[in-house]
Amino acid sequence: MAANVLADEDEPVNADVEAGDETQGNVTLNPGFVKGEISIGDVSSNTVEMTHVVFYADSRDAIGNALRADLTLNKTDDDLGNYDLTVHIPDETWKTGGTQDYRVSCVVKFDNDGDQYLAFKSQHADVLYMSEPKIVNFKMTPGYISGELVTNCEFKSGWIRARTGDRYNDNPNYTEARIETAPAEGDPHRMRFHFPVAPCKSLKVWGHYELANGWAFDLEEKTIGQIAAGEAVDPGWEVHQCNETGCERTLKGQIGVEGLGEGYVLDRHEVYLKGATRRELKNSTGSYEFGDLREGEHQLYVYSRFNKYEDILYHPFADYNSGYYDEGRKYYDFIKKDITCGEKTENVISKAAFVSGKIFFKKDATVVAFKEDQDPENPMPGLTYCLLWGHGMNGARGVAGGDRNGWAQHRVDRDTGKYKLLLTEGEWNIYSSRFDFCHREEIDLCGDGNPKYVNTRMYVYDYTRSNQYGHDASVSLNAGETLGDYNIEYETGAVTIKFHINGGGQLSEPSLYARNITEDENGNRQRMVEVSGWGAPVRGQYADVGEATIIGTPGEYTVQAKAKVNGVMTTFGEEVIHIVAGICQTFEFGAPTLTMDEQASDLDPCGGEITLSGKATDADAVTGITINGEPVDFVSTDNPDDSNEVSFSQTISLEDGVNKIETVVANVNGKETSETRTIRNYTAGVFNISEDGIIKADYLFDGGAYEGELGIFSLDGMGDLEPGSEEFIAEAIRRVLSDSEQGHVLIRDKEQGARFDGPLGASHEGNFNEGPYVGLHQFSMKPGDRAALVLIPDGTFEEVRENPSTTNAKKQPLFSLATANPDDGLYYGQIAGIPVDGMDNSFIEAIAFEDLPVENSDQDYNDLILQLKGATVCSPTLDVVINEEKEWRTGEDGVSSHLNIPAPDENGLWLTFTLKSPADLLVYDPQGRMIGKEGGTIPGATFEWNENGHQVVTLPALEDGDYNIVLRSIGDGGLCHLEVRGFQGDEEVMSEEKPLVIEPHQVLKTVLSVSDFIEKREIAFETPAVSLAPDGTRLPFDLDGDGDVDSDDIDRIGDKWGLCEGDAGYDYFYDLDGDGCIEFYDIASVANQYHVAEEADDDALVVNPQHVTEE
Repeated sequence: MAANVLADEDEPVNADVEAGDETQGNVTLNPGFVKGEISIGDVSSNTVEMTHVVFYADSRDAIGNALRADLTLNKTDDDLGNYDLTVHIPDETWKTGGTQDYRVSCVVKFDNDGDQYLAFKSQHADVLYMSEPKIVNFKMTPGYISGELVTNCEFKSGWIRARTGDRYNDNPNYTEARIETAPAEGDPHRMRFHFPVAPCKSLKVWGHYELANGWAFDLEEKTIGQIAAGEAVDPGWEVHQCNETGCERTLKGQIGVEGLGEGYVLDRHEVYLKGATRRELKNSTGSYEFGDLREGEHQLYVYSRFNKYEDILYHPFADYNSGYYDEGRKYYDFIKKDITCGEKTENVISKAAFVSGKIFFKKDATVVAFKEDQDPENPMPGLTYCLLWGHGMNGARGVAGGDRNGWAQHRVDRDTGKYKLLLTEGEWNIYSSRFDFCHREEIDLCGDGNPKYVNTRMYVYDYTRSNQYGHDASVSLNAGETLGDYNIEYETGAVTIKFHINGGGQLSEPSLYARNITEDENGNRQRMVEVSGWGAPVRGQYADVGEATIIGTPGEYTVQAKAKVNGVMTTFGEEVIHIVAGICQTFEFGAPTLTMDEQASDLDPCGGEITLSGKATDADAVTGITINGEPVDFVSTDNPDDSNEVSFSQTISLEDGVNKIETVVANVNGKETSETRTIRNYTAGVFNISEDGIIKADYLFDGGAYEGELGIFSLDGMGDLEPGSEEFIAEAIRRVLSDSEQGHVLIRDKEQGARFDGPLGASHEGNFNEGPYVGLHQFSMKPGDRAALVLIPDGTFEEVRENPSTTNAKKQPLFSLATANPDDGLYYGQIAGIPVDGMDNSFIEAIAFEDLPVENSDQDYNDLILQLKGATVCSPTLDVVINEEKEWRTGEDGVSSHLNIPAPDENGLWLTFTLKSPADLLVYDPQGRMIGKEGGTIPGATFEWNENGHQVVTLPALEDGDYNIVLRSIGDGGLCHLEVRGFQGDEEVMSEEKPLVIEPHQVLKTVLSVSDFIEKREIAFETPAVSLAPDGTRLPFDLDGDGDVDSDDIDRIGDKWGLCEGDAGYDYFYDLDGDGCIEFYDIASVANQYHVAEEADDDALVVNPQHVTEE
């Protein structure tokens, strides 16, 4: 095979490359410098506030490759008025003493999204290699566009844009400004604007605004003849005024996909109306309605999402009831004329069809593979994410017809490569796919023993599988048809590029973007591949290393290398490389390589010292290794393939608390590579109480047949007691039963249930979870104290307090503590911390407790699972101690999904719902998952009773869409207050409270749009009322608030059949006739109200009780 490799002179060199070879070159920055100042005059009266400034410099080298440098200065930067850019000077320029012409631009931003800005006129600078910076200043005394829009309606939002000159063709007179407008505070009838523009002789201004009801209008384009420095000009726009004339216009319809079959669960439909009125609706009811529409042209767009968003269908316009085929343009459209007075029905019903198959990476011609296709003796990196798209005929974006013909997306099984793509009846192209190889650790990409971060993404557009560019390979599907064995195969190779700065400098955040376009002999495009790679384990979190890796299909690529140099994102120029199937290539650059060994510290996480070891190598020689600044001895590894490789090993002492350990390797050129890790030193099984002393315990899972009790106790003052002794046991239990800062009972299994029902994973054990779930249990302990857990496997603390020396194995206490003395009976691994994705294991909050001494247990670690917020434990992790055959963490189990939701950060949005009795509170997310006093499956959500006895639901992670809030009366009902509070980080940003009255046995419902809170920081919901079906039918027995009375509601009350007052699980709410028992009459009352959107089967069971409760 032959690969095109870039040598030091940046000239292509042909080299013979065999599988396993590694070729070397470099990508080098030759720095030049641009600097200057920025000023935009008086900003005191502006209705927008500067947030940051972006500078960039553009150029091209002698053969047309793009060169670019970017710098962003935030408002918080101390030196916002000054900037420094580092740019690249191509070899052919600096070696001949020439200058490189750069166009330098500056844009002032008025928001973090970049939608509001002021663009200065661009300037040119001739830049020399390694010379004094070229000075380019951006200063102006601006004019202003200033005025006010006034209406008797209510404004929602708007924007205004001003421009002079042509923005293209490097027009020296081009400048532009854009701002967004909002209603005046306390006055929704006014929108004021005052923003800077560059003084000029001719300025065009135009804009757009929306009213609160969704009506959308354009602000006509006007030309301002001249605007001088300091001058404020009002364009004098007139806006729409509301009146009572006109008529009501409504657009409504049904949405659906016929013939889905099994395996497709609807998440939601999304309906977007654009044009004269802008609205959107997201629900799973199968219908939509938009009223109060403005006269004018409208466009409708409909999506359906299935299987937790694994499948997305954008409905083709051909499936709209007014869709038609445009013979001239050769694509489907639908009528967009003015909606006449009255109602217009636009149903969107698609008929499902499917394509299924498998994606392969060709054996012996790839560097990656799906898990199912791995060679066990020579494993390769796998995929972390894979998507496949289908496009309606001519449906590629940017092609005539575009999205009008529909598109579909499916998440491919990343382990097997198998897929089943949901399409619709008609003609489809299946040619685009995405492959992510984003690993969170260093991996051995090509078996060369040199682990590296692989964090790369590949998009493949295989036009040979379409009707694009002269090909004829689309698929035609009938309704209900499945086209099977539509398999796809690719070859792959890898390239790693290392970065170098001539003359030195600070380099970070390296990244690569490369594109390959393949054509046939007639110039018809066959394939386009776009690949990106980042020098970090997770996209967006860059490591300070000078390399990045890309994986792509074989062929010639134009690659653009970028990195931050001295804080400036700089393009190193564009180069041509060749990716070769089955080959890993490295474009080397001279820093040493450091490889740290995997540590066994998780086997003894609470020790007082740790041993660090690893290997280092360099193209020339390693001259020094230090750990925390102290020199470390190293020796040659005698590696026959690398004579410069050395190894080292050093034991260091740990202090209590956080220990940061930095290992640095240096070479003969003074280049350094470093690795830093953080280790927290604890005593095994000891819980560290938070600084505020507040702890919330959540009983997550009960997987054991025993009915025991769990408690927590302070270790303060127990140092003189022999661990495991009778005295130790007696004092521990005394503290547990004190219900004070010294200890608390956390779980009484005989009296309470866990949040999640079993079994977990592949376990065939029964469901041992019984009793009511009590939600979060909040208590206090001494801030900063140390504590431990104790479990009575099958008994009570009271029983053991009476006999602390009991020999009954079922009642002998089991402690979370572990010691080195086997006689203590305190075993390492009695508890295991459950690690959370992306979180330092030092901060584990959830633990699994074995209910037999660990030396005799089955080590499935599912007997009792508890989460303690406000306390952290140092313990062996589940990864280390669990019996692999008993592994229950599937990623789909409720426990793992719940724990993997982090607490909101300072920018995170979250909500709380508080119901001030007498009713029960249940919250359902857009996927129909619930949280309430019965537990629930919304990941991360919690339920608790606060100090006032009110029910509180917390949602630390929000999903776009509508959340149903369901209230079920307690006892005789009465006056309630429902409060919803919204937070960003620790700050409350919005709240809403509504009073209501609930009757006995009544179910009320309201809907909260979380999308409004996320996008607009608004909390709005109607007063809870009896649920209504889409056709308006009252549904008093819609127990889950999903808009129907179906089997879920009947099953909910059916589970209570036979329970009477005094029985565990009896709930007066379900005792509809109040006779003290939940029997046939009560269940039949709900079943007789069966009402769903579609008719039930003719043979469906209909219960006809003699009496039916009144609404």
